[in-house]
Amino acid sequence: MKLGFYDSGLGGLSVLRSFLKKYGTTYSYYYYGDSARAPYGDKTPSEIISYMKDIFQIMHEKEVDLVISACNTSSALLDQMDLDDYLFQTISLVDVVKDYFKNSFDAAIIRDFNLPVGFLATQGSVNSGKYKSWGVNTQAIACPKIVPLVEAGKLTEAKIEWTRYLNMLDPSVEYVIIGCTHFSFLVDEQANSKYKFIDPAKLCSEFFSKSIFSDSLVNYKPTSDKKKLELEMEFSKSDEQYFKLAERLLSVV
Repeated sequence: MKLGFYDSGLGGLSVLRSFLKKYGTTYSYYYYGDSARAPYGDKTPSEIISYMKDIFQIMHEKEVDLVISACNTSSALLDQMDLDDYLFQTISLVDVVKDYFKNSFDAAIIRDFNLPVGFLATQGSVNSGKYKSWGVNTQAIACPKIVPLVEAGKLTEAKIEWTRYLNMLDPSVEYVIIGCTHFSFLVDEQANSKYKFIDPAKLCSEFFSKSIFSDSLVNYKPTSDKKKLELEMEFSKSDEQYFKLAERLLSVV
């Protein structure tokens, strides 16, 4: 069984990493990063949808069984695509967060006490307004400077920007949704103990775990545990240094 992951570049590796930690060699994995057109956050919805069509064609050619949209910006547009022509099913990070707010213990506390929740994301994710469907009191902040820094491997500078955006949140905010998979590499929960982070990159593997035993994804139950990891990564634009950065991010604990 092959699982496909895609993102505008390196961010989706945080989602893939969570799957590798949880499932190891149980599945085969294919990752596609559209680094030539990153970042997606400043692109129009029509541009992003056209990119997704290109990527889904690649997923089809790679004979992927299930596609995880490991990009928050494009996940917000997934319901605008006609997926009937594809044999694979999809998982959207928007649905992952929606499931969290529907079923988790912390979400029940957030709803019952109407606690404010921070949402740090790309401009595209903020503009989509999808976060409003989660039914919580959300303060959304667009963080346009982070993705280019992560893509360039400037993680120290990216962490400085991440902290700057966190400081823009209202002092009453305790829970923060990490609204871009690139941001997941920057979160230090020990250093930022003031916040409880809601990370779709980590939640996605749990969501998948629940879904494979539901009617919707019954065909994706694991059938065997291979001894050797089967992982293929491709990028629309890369060099040796970029691949080394990808491997480094994938190995970050």
